[in-house]
Amino acid sequence: MKVLFKKDMISKMFFSAAITMIFTQLISVVATIIDGIITSRYLGDVAYSSVSLFGPFSGIMSMIVIFFSTGCQVLCSTMIGKGKKDTANHVFSMSVIFVFCSSILILLIYGFQSDLLISLYGKTPDKTPDIYLHLKQYLHGYMIGVPAAMLTQLLGPMCVMDGAKKRFILSAITLCVVDVTGDLLNVFVFHGGVFGMGVATSVSFMIQFLIPSLHVFTHRGFLRFSVHKVPLSLLMDLARNGAPVFIQYMGTVLRDFLINTLYILLAVSAVALAVTGVQND
Repeated sequence: MKVLFKKDMISKMFFSAAITMIFTQLISVVATIIDGIITSRYLGDVAYSSVSLFGPFSGIMSMIVIFFSTGCQVLCSTMIGKGKKDTANHVFSMSVIFVFCSSILILLIYGFQSDLLISLYGKTPDKTPDIYLHLKQYLHGYMIGVPAAMLTQLLGPMCVMDGAKKRFILSAITLCVVDVTGDLLNVFVFHGGVFGMGVATSVSFMIQFLIPSLHVFTHRGFLRFSVHKVPLSLLMDLARNGAPVFIQYMGTVLRDFLINTLYILLAVSAVALAVTGVQND
């Protein structure tokens, strides 16, 4: 392995990128667990039960982003390998635009049909009124940061590809620190309930987004955002490369929705739902 690492540049790049991605995923998991601990400890079982059933909605966001992100990474790496920098930038820029427009569409759907999105959690107002109320309050605060969250999921891996791994790691650490700090301030200072927990998460998304965006939008790296017309053939290639992971995430969303529905039908109390949330964390 030592000989391999010394001679094989691709292996070095692969393992370096893999370690970066794994570490940032770990930081995100830590932030989620701490967020759940603070919510359950200081806001109660009903609040934690509502937030713990958040899987389908976050899965939909990830499903959309991963579709464009995977296709973009494959195409950009291919074009960079061929020396076609402008084409790579065109594909990257279009991916950013598509993800941003998707996030705005989600906000519009929530603004006009909030119950439609909440139904993804497998619950309705008449079935679980307390959980429904807490969930809606949490979403009111969380939705503010949806565009930043989705764009960061796209920009992060591209920063790794562009040699800005430290910046991506810093963004993940920033997310964790700001989110936990915001949760504690909400509980002990602002007393904003589950709405405040959602706002704290949104603020952490926004601040995290600034770190990779400074690399991409200030022309510091190889990949740069610019608006150009992308050939239809490249869009088809992007869709084809992103489709397998999109289908995988779609299956995850459907699974989470069905499991949430079963939880609501079978759980005898909010405490029982909280137990499943602990298990998921």
